[in-house]
Amino acid sequence: MGPCEYLEKHNILFQKNKDTSRISSIKAGGAANLFIIPKDEGELILAVKILLYFGMRFKVIGACTNTAFYDDGYSGAVISTSGINGCSVNENSIELGCGVSFSAISKLLARRDAYISSELTGIPGSIGGMVRSNAGAYGAELGDFFKSGRFLDISSMKEFELNCSDMNFGYRKSILQKGGAILLSAKFALLHKNSRDIFTEINSFALLRREKQPSNPSLGSFFKRSGSYAVSKMIDEAGLRGYRIGDAAVSEKHAGFIVNLGCATVEDIDSVAKHVENVIYKQYDIKIEREVELIR
Repeated sequence: MGPCEYLEKHNILFQKNKDTSRISSIKAGGAANLFIIPKDEGELILAVKILLYFGMRFKVIGACTNTAFYDDGYSGAVISTSGINGCSVNENSIELGCGVSFSAISKLLARRDAYISSELTGIPGSIGGMVRSNAGAYGAELGDFFKSGRFLDISSMKEFELNCSDMNFGYRKSILQKGGAILLSAKFALLHKNSRDIFTEINSFALLRREKQPSNPSLGSFFKRSGSYAVSKMIDEAGLRGYRIGDAAVSEKHAGFIVNLGCATVEDIDSVAKHVENVIYKQYDIKIEREVELIR
């Protein structure tokens, strides 16, 4: 028996040769050999055990809003956390499964006069990915609201907990980026005020996003801020707005985004990013870093 037979035996949903361009927000990418969709934490943990037993490499993804797989495909398993969507609420906190959409849960909470962060509501990612990267917008970061998390240690297959102070949150970083652990759920501080006021704030930030950010498929902001330097401004001043390879291009609307104008490949996207990185290094002597993941 191989991994597929074990997954089938335990009724864990999977697909072979999954076209990842259908799930990545930039609408590009190759096929994953095996794509696993656990329905809950138990199935997620069991799927990891099965893959480890067979020595099969794997990547855990959430909403795939800042991730794309190269066009020649991923020779391993991709585990989607989209089914890990538990939610437990009390007066002052909320615990959310790693696959929960932050934007969706924020709008549900707003109808009940509660919120975590209006600034972050428009970010389309899942809890797992947003905690991992300490996602931020308009001066707020998810780590500002994080209380604690439950994790799975991949080497020992044991669960453990970390408080906010253990997470090493920083600008677009957390302890999860070191690898070796998977977030199962996270607890956040919960605040309260009138639903109408919350939606007013949410809608004002949504309007800002629509005005400033491109509507073309993208992976969000492609590059990290470099110290006090606004990378999008440097890209613009370097004359790279609109720079294009194939159907991948630096957005005309916001130079911090690389967009898919139609049929871009991940190789095209990577080539545009590398050109931007090289030009910025030559002109500013600054090595800019990516916020996104392009995975082989």
